[in-house]
Amino acid sequence: MKNKKILSLLVCLAGSLCALTGCDKNEPDVSGVNIDGTLQEVSISSLYDGMVALYQTKNYTLDVVHISKGYREEIPSRIFTRNYIGYDGTYEDLDVLFNDGTGIYRVSYGDDFLAGEYLLDNVGNKKTNLWDNSVVTTMYGMGGAYIKKNITSGTNEIEVTDKDYKLRFLETIVGQTNDFANVDKLFAKYENNKVTFDLSIGNGVDSYRVTLKNVGITTSSHLKMFVKSGGTPFAPNKDLSEMRRLIKLDNFVQRTYSISDGKGFWSGFQFFTPHYFFLTGSDPMTGSAYMEFDYKDDPTLDNDFDMWGIYMVNVYKDENNEMAARLTSSMPYNSSTCEVEECVRYPSRKLDLLTNLEYIKSGEIRDVDYQYETTEANRYYFIEPSLVRNFINNFSLDTQFQDVVFNTVAIEIKIEEVDKDSMVCFHAIGYYPTDGMTYDIILPLYGFGDANRQALDIIYSQYNK
Repeated sequence: MKNKKILSLLVCLAGSLCALTGCDKNEPDVSGVNIDGTLQEVSISSLYDGMVALYQTKNYTLDVVHISKGYREEIPSRIFTRNYIGYDGTYEDLDVLFNDGTGIYRVSYGDDFLAGEYLLDNVGNKKTNLWDNSVVTTMYGMGGAYIKKNITSGTNEIEVTDKDYKLRFLETIVGQTNDFANVDKLFAKYENNKVTFDLSIGNGVDSYRVTLKNVGITTSSHLKMFVKSGGTPFAPNKDLSEMRRLIKLDNFVQRTYSISDGKGFWSGFQFFTPHYFFLTGSDPMTGSAYMEFDYKDDPTLDNDFDMWGIYMVNVYKDENNEMAARLTSSMPYNSSTCEVEECVRYPSRKLDLLTNLEYIKSGEIRDVDYQYETTEANRYYFIEPSLVRNFINNFSLDTQFQDVVFNTVAIEIKIEEVDKDSMVCFHAIGYYPTDGMTYDIILPLYGFGDANRQALDIIYSQYNK
């Protein structure tokens, strides 16, 4: 077993063997890999050869030049091997993905190598297939019938008219994009011993020139350095693992903190549960809830009216000063979905840091006087711009503090044996550019697994039997 793992690692660097990727045994041997595992260039002597290389091989390089409104941008070459897809360097708009023979994880190349965790499917198993288009888009297996039908041995240039092929090609070279609806034309050409593609978007406002090269001999020097230096996927410690688990319960209380006239104060509470979201002011017993209803009869109406969607529920104090709840209307607040997390920014669904824990660093944060601070809490922070921006948007701080520049999110984590006693407190830290005033917006989460409120549970059970 140990020898097999060593062999797998060597083969990963060469971008080879089907044994690691589960490729079809009947697939033509066009990988460019010799029997001893060394690389061998695949000859591309026609347009047909080049199109087939994209369709059948798992080893090639795509040079991409982007021209937008006359501006020329040379995107770093996209490289494809059996167990590595990405750039031989860093480029923020597309993932760099590596299959080490056990699973797939992201690798970033900056001043230091930064690896993510193994990617998991919906049931928690490691993803192991880099070429089935579930992790990253490639042209593998795409357009075989179209190629064989439309390209003969004498064809040197064609317009590819197949819409699915054009859309897949765009996503292969640029990753996720909003330009799919604007794809115009795709031309493929064989000239000067190379195959090139020209893709136009938005009536020619944008275009991409893509050149196929190094079929069979593509490798990544950065990946070799990463593996040689002992690179492994990231493994979160207990604090971070528990933080993620607790938030993914979708059952906790968030205290809300606001600032007015330069002074901070606790302004309310937010109760997250799997089926409803309850928002209050300073009194935690009154407010409004968003609740999901799934095709059930309205018990208060004597007809066959079916309720479906997200409904608003009023929460108030009854004559006994007890919490009570009632529907505000028999018409839905949002009838496009009955999933409450689709209407409310649930951190478990929207918070990117939960799947990018490798960016979090351990360290002290500035002392802040607030009631949830505890000397026993462990402290962390992250400054990666896209994660900070996602955090600010997720908690709607971008609308509450429009002129504040946030650059750091600090985290205090206190894990207890009983979930409801644990605490995760976020600090969104930034400054006001005009006067340099520093802001520390405090977002404590607590009461994990204990956020349900009986009055709301009763309403939910009535309408969702």
